[in-house]
Amino acid sequence: MQPEIQSREGLLRIEVVNARQASAFGKVRLVVPVSAMMIAWLGLLLTLALAVWLVLGHYTRRVHVSGVLSPVGGLAPLESSTPGIITRVLVQEGDAVSAGTPLLLITQEETAATTGDTRKSISEALQQSQTSLAEDVQLTSRSADDQRRTLISDHASLQRQLAQIDDQISIWRASSDRQGAILEKIHTKLAAGVVSDVQLEEMESQQDNARGQVSSLQRDRLQLAQQIAENEAQQRQVPIDAQQKRSDFQRKILDSKQILLQTEADRLIVVRSQVGGTIANLLVHPGQSVTTGRSLLTIVPKDARMQAELLVPSQALGFLKEGDRVILHYAAYSYQKFGSGDGRIYRISKSAMNSEDVRIQSEAQSGSDPMYRVIVNLDRQTISAYGEERNLTSGMSLDADIMVERRSMLEWVFEPLYGMAKR
Repeated sequence: MQPEIQSREGLLRIEVVNARQASAFGKVRLVVPVSAMMIAWLGLLLTLALAVWLVLGHYTRRVHVSGVLSPVGGLAPLESSTPGIITRVLVQEGDAVSAGTPLLLITQEETAATTGDTRKSISEALQQSQTSLAEDVQLTSRSADDQRRTLISDHASLQRQLAQIDDQISIWRASSDRQGAILEKIHTKLAAGVVSDVQLEEMESQQDNARGQVSSLQRDRLQLAQQIAENEAQQRQVPIDAQQKRSDFQRKILDSKQILLQTEADRLIVVRSQVGGTIANLLVHPGQSVTTGRSLLTIVPKDARMQAELLVPSQALGFLKEGDRVILHYAAYSYQKFGSGDGRIYRISKSAMNSEDVRIQSEAQSGSDPMYRVIVNLDRQTISAYGEERNLTSGMSLDADIMVERRSMLEWVFEPLYGMAKR
């Protein structure tokens, strides 16, 4: 430096050289900012954290599907076995029924071409016959009452006649006794010649006449007593005969009712419950016409546990296996507010479902991808809502997330490379 300055002294004045050697701001130093160092360290830490996350972190792939709740063992649907008209509906939705309980009455419609509804005509004729027989029963009762009143009146008249005859018998018997007493006195005086034979014969004739009257009246009394006995027997027989006639008429009425019931039974079908449970879906009402195979109602079996039936597209079926965890979101209970349910895959169908068998229609099912049924066992049969446990019911729709595959983040990142290496 010094030689260079000296070489320039010949060209420049000394003041210029000194001025250029002195700096008003001191010496210049290059210093790296502190913020750049912090950013560098932070970048290094983030890089290390990302590396740790890729190595230790895991991700579970989910398959989102829809489904419905159904009882274990399935529902018990009832279908019409014949065309007809719903006459009566004996139950309502939510009613508990036992096996064999009558549920519906269906009247078959069968009409003859020339004579109209033959069974209906027979039913009307039998009903008219029952009405006529019922009138005969009433007429028999009235006739029996009239006959009994007549017999009672005759019985009273016979009793009066019998009393009169008894009085006459008493009179004539007393007269006969007096005649006998007089004859005894006459016999004692006959020897003294006080009484003649003619008088004696006259007195004996009078006594015989009195005795004859008593005998005749006794015969009359016997006939009256016999008539009274017959009358009393007839009085006892009248209700028996009337009852027998009523029984005959009632037997005919019962026979007619049986034929009518048989005729109605041929037209009327009683739909009964095959299993005990609860009426879930009542699909008909009185007066509605139904055809063979028409669904009438559905019964949820008693004490049935609910299970989830999921419809999974074939493209998502490959990694599913029994025991996989499933998170369930019930449509009736918002999972953001009431939480979700848990379950485990119990069974996976081995074949795709027919289009008519798919019970849940959604956008995911509108495509051509075949659907498979997956059964999920629920961990709980209730859900907590507003401080109480509410039972899950059949037919409740739901969405589900199936946890199908758990890998480390590094495997997910390098999955394309793994795939290429396997090829």
